[in-house]
Amino acid sequence: MTPEQLQSLARRSDPAFDDLDPGRRAEFLERVSRTLEALDTEGWEVGRRTDRTTFEMAQWVFLRIDANIAATTPKAVIILSLHGVLLSAAILQGDRIVQEAAPFLRLVVGALLVALFLSAAAALWLAFSSVTPRVAKATATRSLLFFGTIARMPRGEFVEQFEHADRSTFTRDLIEDTHALSGLADWKHRRFVRAFQIVLYLEIPLMALIAVLVSL
Repeated sequence: MTPEQLQSLARRSDPAFDDLDPGRRAEFLERVSRTLEALDTEGWEVGRRTDRTTFEMAQWVFLRIDANIAATTPKAVIILSLHGVLLSAAILQGDRIVQEAAPFLRLVVGALLVALFLSAAAALWLAFSSVTPRVAKATATRSLLFFGTIARMPRGEFVEQFEHADRSTFTRDLIEDTHALSGLADWKHRRFVRAFQIVLYLEIPLMALIAVLVSL
């Protein structure tokens, strides 16, 4: 703690602190400082309010980002399922759909079906890549919070290092992992958004146009 923080704590402990002579004030501050150090040594970390707040905020952000990544999976599964059906229909029923169109429109309908097939394949690839298990490129591979590091370490070594790591080490590792996870979450989100845009701006208009041309 800074000298100003120690003095503020001393005034809260003894309202008459400012009335003490300089020698007794210095002695009182020394006693408060030693007490805080003893509590920190025992693991209470009373004098590390800022560090604790930083750790808790980093933990909250990390869990929020992780939840965001997990939330994209069911949405991507829906796109994957629908496009599996769409691609199968385009492959198995494409010729029949072309034959049902008027003769002068068959070439156009065939071209639109090919465009629909390619669009669906692109959306399928983007959606699949958004749920593919990945490790963020910037992940600190020596971090005690990274599962890959834990798995590669012997059990005894991991337990020993984990027990001897202090809050500042965990805070730094958590902040670094939060930044790395943010990059992964952003990459997956952009992939899913592109897949959805293909569905909204290409596939749906193409399917509507094909239906109209076949019905003529």
